[in-house]
Amino acid sequence: MKFLNRNTTNLEPKNPINYILICWIFGIIIAPHFPFSQYLTLSIFTFIFFVFIYIKKSKYFFLLGLILFISLGFSWYKLYHKTPKNHYSNVAKTENQFIKFELIQKLNFTDYYRNYIIKINSISNENNWKNTSGYALLKVNQNKKVNLSFSEKYIMFSSFKEIDSPKNPHQFDYKKYLENKNISYQLKIDTILFTEKKSYSLKSFLADCRENLSTKIQNSPYSEDSKSIISALTLGDRTLMDSSLKEEFSKSGIIHLLAISGMHIGIIYLIFSWFYGLIFGKITSKKVLLILVLLSIWIFGIFVGLSASVFRACLMLSIYQIGLILKRPQKLLHVLGLSAFLILLYNPNQLFDVGFQLSFCAVLFIGLLNPHFDYFLHRKANFIPKFIRSVFSMTLSAQLGTLPIVLYYFHQFSLLSLFVNVLILPLALGLVVFSFISLIQITFLPNFNFIHSIFDYIIFLLRKVTNFASHQDSFLFQNISITLFQVCIAFGIILCIPNLFNRKKSLGYLLYIVFLFLVFSISILYNFNLTKNKKEFIIFHQPFNSVYGFRNASCFNYLIDENTNTENTIQYIINPYITGENISSTKQLQNAVATLFNCSDLVIFKPKKYTNQLPSNCNILWISHSTKVNSDILNSMQLKYIIVDGSNYPNYVKKIKLQVSDSTKLWITGEKGAFIYQFKQ
Repeated sequence: MKFLNRNTTNLEPKNPINYILICWIFGIIIAPHFPFSQYLTLSIFTFIFFVFIYIKKSKYFFLLGLILFISLGFSWYKLYHKTPKNHYSNVAKTENQFIKFELIQKLNFTDYYRNYIIKINSISNENNWKNTSGYALLKVNQNKKVNLSFSEKYIMFSSFKEIDSPKNPHQFDYKKYLENKNISYQLKIDTILFTEKKSYSLKSFLADCRENLSTKIQNSPYSEDSKSIISALTLGDRTLMDSSLKEEFSKSGIIHLLAISGMHIGIIYLIFSWFYGLIFGKITSKKVLLILVLLSIWIFGIFVGLSASVFRACLMLSIYQIGLILKRPQKLLHVLGLSAFLILLYNPNQLFDVGFQLSFCAVLFIGLLNPHFDYFLHRKANFIPKFIRSVFSMTLSAQLGTLPIVLYYFHQFSLLSLFVNVLILPLALGLVVFSFISLIQITFLPNFNFIHSIFDYIIFLLRKVTNFASHQDSFLFQNISITLFQVCIAFGIILCIPNLFNRKKSLGYLLYIVFLFLVFSISILYNFNLTKNKKEFIIFHQPFNSVYGFRNASCFNYLIDENTNTENTIQYIINPYITGENISSTKQLQNAVATLFNCSDLVIFKPKKYTNQLPSNCNILWISHSTKVNSDILNSMQLKYIIVDGSNYPNYVKKIKLQVSDSTKLWITGEKGAFIYQFKQ
């Protein structure tokens, strides 16, 4: 592409949109930490605007302009999060109510629930229906036969419940994740009481088309892996995808292949360009062809639901192509800056979305690093075919540019991912094309089995590669702990790399890199010193089971109950704790039979059966698996804490709460989170 040429000056931030964007982003970042009202922020913005106009010719014009757009980003975030008067949270109750809703989006399904985002249309309050707005999370038990369609509205009898905060240290904050999507409540249902057809709309029509195609895919003779990949690449639906397939692709570093994102939109753009060029190339101008291709891209994006990743890709591509139509020079920072600004103007929450951060960093660093890597390989490895060199340099640029973010959010990285991407990415074009051919065959030629045999074999080979790569544990680095400060330092190091290819600047920037590495190393030592003397006992929260451990500096020994799904417990409870606490040595203990744990100033009694007497030196009572305990023990003066973990039945927990007279002693992990006792140094 022209804007990735090594000799061009397209990376120079001459356009003011980049300064505006940086200030806008800064305003959005600080907004959640200041509880100013929308009216106050608007007043501040208005004041600064008039001062800005008044001193336009002053030397402070540029500085005040920056403050103006910071306050504008701040105000826009506050306005975006203002709760409307008719929001359902203003009339929602904790007891059951009649609720009318419609389906908005399918989320990934789990082993226990089918998850959806729904729009609350109205709520019945004392036999009066009140029109409402707002979105909620709906959880439907996998065992219940509740089928939801985008073309209908439903009435259910349920109650709103706040989404729980994480109960264990360093666990993924699903509540915060949903709040960024303006979702704060969840509902669970077993049955639908009433359904009615929605009024006709383009959105519901397209959603029905996707549902019908998804049903045809599920009923086709393709293998389960093939069905899920066809559905993901053509309809943007990953609900059919097996968790083992996702895990293999994730560990191999190619999980992005399974989502419609920038790369797929680029491939579809090439397909449309070839198709329209073949049909209309001789009778229309290039401008008309570009407009046709862009319209087709947006139609496809709308058809698959126009998710955030699809919207980003379509917008960036459109801005670039419109620049070509208008014959304006294409500058990478201008295209990225304008795209990011428009997205954040539409939804400021996108700034905190991992996909937003990864996609923009990938494109930015492909533009920054790829020309230099490609030029270097051209000089030093000219014997390698140009196509392979280009794919390798582009993949390396994207991997380096997104590495700090990947480590910060996912805490793992595979050295094989670079080579797997180089191997798989050239096949991505064929995979996307073949997926659409398969969808056409499923829809119009269901009895034509030749295509599905070929596609199944391709997916079989792809699974072989990803399975091999994901099981090379010596190349997979997991539980990597990295702070936000270290992420910034890492980006500083990566930004210095292009200047190493400039002989005049290479020495100076090499010294910068050495200095930044030194700062990075000091921050690691500082974090290590903070935890080197830390000793604690922790009882994690896990429903229906007991999980606990002893931490001594950077060593952690833990025990998982026999009946627990060990793999899930390690992945979602133990590993986040290990990563967040910078623990380097772990050991899983065998299931304990002891009932008394004596550790320094901590003596814990965990009865296995009914008891009416405490050990003389016990200061903490730990109740698990609904073990019956005498009420006199629960109110003993010698106890500091009474811990009730997640293995107890909910009704039993309620009974314990009624029996304990001093509620300050009672620690229920399902309410307060994991119990952590830090030993005296």
